Amino acid sequence: MKRGSTFHGDDSLFQRLYAKALEFPTAVALIVANLVPLFGVLFLDWSLFPILFIFWLENVVIGSFNALKLLFRCTFKSFYLMVFFVVHFGGFTAIHLKAIFELFSPDRVAYRSLLPPAALMTEQIMLVWPAFLVFFLSHGISFVYNFIGKQEFLRMDPEKQTIGSL
Repeated sequence: MKRGSTFHGDDSLFQRLYAKALEFPTAVALIVANLVPLFGVLFLDWSLFPILFIFWLENVVIGSFNALKLLFRCTFKSFYLMVFFVVHFGGFTAIHLKAIFELFSPDRVAYRSLLPPAALMTEQIMLVWPAFLVFFLSHGISFVYNFIGKQEFLRMDPEKQTIGSL
């Protein structure tokens, strides 16, 4: 064992893995974020409904960052496309949420409005907030590292960004 090494034997494999992780921080963040729902299933007794709700929340996070990307361009066209995206994506997302609650919630909640009651949404968010937080952080890291840091915004076509996300 090398002096100061925390692992038995040759730790060059761990050094290489660490170096690769530093090259791809967004991939590491996404992998870690996806381990949280797995942890919830294995250790917190999360059933199908919380998992579906978590990935619905991730969908909202992705859509929010997409709208932010469109706003980042600061042109009238990108603002118009962002409004178009938010209206269409928001409608789809609301219908998707209604289907998840009515088909998969433990008590098969039926409600007349498009969105579930605020108390019900709050209850579900409080159950899965760690997963929501890590997905938000993961996509936030990607936004900062790739979109801003690697200047993806310079290569972004607002029309393709809008249509490709719907």
